[in-house]
Amino acid sequence: MTTDTPDIVLHHYPLSPFAEKVRAVLGFKQLAWKSVIIPAVLPKPDVVALTGGYRKTPILQIGRDIYCDTALICDVLEHLKPEPALYPAQQKGLARTLAQWADTTLFWAAMAYNFQPKGAAAVFAEAAPEAAQAFGADRAAMRGGAPRQFPGDAAAAYKSYLRRLADMLESQDYLLGEAPCIADFAAYHPLWFTRSQVPVLADILSSTPAVLAWMDRLQSFGHGHIQKFSSGESVALCAASSAGCPLHDSRFQDELVKQAKAHGKLDAHYQVPQRYRNNLPQMLEDKLRPWSEADLLPDFPFGTDLTTDELQIVRALKKLKHATNHPTELLSLALKSFWGGKEMPMAYQERLGLADAHSFRDTVVRRLLAGNL
Repeated sequence: MTTDTPDIVLHHYPLSPFAEKVRAVLGFKQLAWKSVIIPAVLPKPDVVALTGGYRKTPILQIGRDIYCDTALICDVLEHLKPEPALYPAQQKGLARTLAQWADTTLFWAAMAYNFQPKGAAAVFAEAAPEAAQAFGADRAAMRGGAPRQFPGDAAAAYKSYLRRLADMLESQDYLLGEAPCIADFAAYHPLWFTRSQVPVLADILSSTPAVLAWMDRLQSFGHGHIQKFSSGESVALCAASSAGCPLHDSRFQDELVKQAKAHGKLDAHYQVPQRYRNNLPQMLEDKLRPWSEADLLPDFPFGTDLTTDELQIVRALKKLKHATNHPTELLSLALKSFWGGKEMPMAYQERLGLADAHSFRDTVVRRLLAGNL
């Protein structure tokens, strides 16, 4: 791990499918991490102490910051090490949507199949009878009474989903192309459980050899660089850590610090370091202005979801906003707008709700914007 990457602690247990998802992502990104093995069922006193009550597996810890849910955990790991990327630049939405399907629909069908009596017997073959009973009761409580699929229905659904995955892999190595993405790791982990934890039922995978080959490719990434860490050490690390990162926007720091102190998340005497007190939009704008004025930066250096038309409108609005504080500049823009005779495209008028506006004020606004597009 590089010196500027914080210690990553994963709380997990070996049989957890969702933990395998994160372990596989850690391997893909070749990250070093500390491994804390936690119980598969309650009680989990150290886990609950860290999470405030959340008891699902896995959880990610970075100093005193705790991240629950693997979708969020993967986002955090992507932030820590952007390359290789989990979210392909041109297919982010598709990758996330497919991952959500895999983490829910595919997962529940696979696990209902995996835990049919024959599979459950294999999982708990070397465990005491009370351990299997405790696991069943714990998972029933987590489901909150939601019904499980019958094994036959689950098998039929699972086979159908495997064929869909095989179709996606027909002419490419991974689900969305030649490089793995978040969708691959989300689809991989329930199948991993079938293959590695209930091999007695793994024949269901044999009818889709493309899926098996894909699983082999994902497995080859390994799990990264692992260091054993105890639960007690992780709690001590949390207690000894300062705030993992400053509250970035200074406009909200005081209120957030107040709330954090009230809930015992920050020491009563904690103060945001002075070097972080000027984290304001104006500060960032001032720092970037020389490059912006030299046309060396785009309007949104870190990207935007705005369309080309919306960007044009934003530029015109920003010009007018700036001019309202500078009378000479405002007069210049007004003269340019009214004498230039430029018309605003109908698409822009509709986007701003000005297409059917005929009041004097709306006419002036429409003319000012048109002249500065």
